[in-house]
Amino acid sequence: MTWLNNRACVVLEAGGDPRAALELAEQAVALRPDVPAVQHTRATALIALGRFDDAIGVLEAMRAGGELSPALEAMRCRELARAWDHKGQPDYAADYRDRARLVAR
Repeated sequence: MTWLNNRACVVLEAGGDPRAALELAEQAVALRPDVPAVQHTRATALIALGRFDDAIGVLEAMRAGGELSPALEAMRCRELARAWDHKGQPDYAADYRDRARLVAR
């Protein structure tokens, strides 16, 4: 599971095919749907594919299992800001950017 998630992250960070990254992330999610970091990778791939509503749903569901580490919560908020920006909702995006800054302190 970790190997699949890490490969998906590498593909995304290298500017590779987001469809390939999503496939890897979804394989990891199938093995461990309870791991928030894997869900984050999946959401990042969805954003790269322009599937903003799907990504927002995944990112919002990440907290269903409880509190996230500050680092993961900051990353989650940054991705939510990106998704809301793409959807043309600058106020929501600004709110999540502010949350990311507060959590990352």
